[in-house]
Amino acid sequence: MANDDLAKPFRETRASYADTAKWIMSGLAAVVALAVGGTTISQIGGLALSDWRLHVGLLALVVAVASCWIPFSRGVDVMASAASTVSLRDFAGATSGQIATARERADALLAGQLPEKDILAFVGETERLRAIALSPSETEAHRAAAAGAIVSRADLHTVTAQTCMNVLMTLRFEALRRSIAFPGALILALFLVFAWAMTGPKGDEKPLAAPREADLAPDRNSVIALETAKIDPSCFSPVAHVIEYSTLDGGRYGSLLVSPIGPPKCPPFRVTVEGPAQVAPAT
Repeated sequence: MANDDLAKPFRETRASYADTAKWIMSGLAAVVALAVGGTTISQIGGLALSDWRLHVGLLALVVAVASCWIPFSRGVDVMASAASTVSLRDFAGATSGQIATARERADALLAGQLPEKDILAFVGETERLRAIALSPSETEAHRAAAAGAIVSRADLHTVTAQTCMNVLMTLRFEALRRSIAFPGALILALFLVFAWAMTGPKGDEKPLAAPREADLAPDRNSVIALETAKIDPSCFSPVAHVIEYSTLDGGRYGSLLVSPIGPPKCPPFRVTVEGPAQVAPAT
């Protein structure tokens, strides 16, 4: 129970780090979702394979998704540190990596508090005492003395182990924070490039904002639009002479002012055409 009481504040600190990591990862995911939220599959499918925006957008998407592994893996490391425990023996045995770095930083924090010069020596002495306490070749008095020494070092062992765990958590959280700065900023920029490339400029959607003359060979979409406007099919067969129209992004056309080419009863009419329309220079 005493050991649990000693470890509790250390565990609470690690839990706080883990909660912060969850908020950071959730925020990063939300920003990414917002950046690409306006892009739809239909917009991607509407781009030709030769369109440079499709190539740029897909390249940005692939690099961004691949780069997401870095901050998310760092976040998983932080959250895992709150649920797992690295033994003091493992800290003492590490020769490189974050665990070894954590032990070295913990040595500085615990300087003067350990009976030995550092954590490595402390663990070595504890292991020596444990070997004596369990050795059948030792006298009963030696075994009892070794067991008593181990018990007297138990609280210090708990504090040392928990300190190493908290330092390891701090190292992993620092790695997460650095990954948010980079490549986190790069990931966001790449997703924004993807969204921009897939949607492209909206164009000027004001009717007749870019007037010009052309011949419109009505396809299914434009025919439906003309019939919906209750225009006699003979007025736009075989082609409708477009006096002016406004070009929108993606090859769509907005308001059309069409002159009569059929019977005299056909007046000029204006319709809105959405979708691919075949427009040729006026003849």
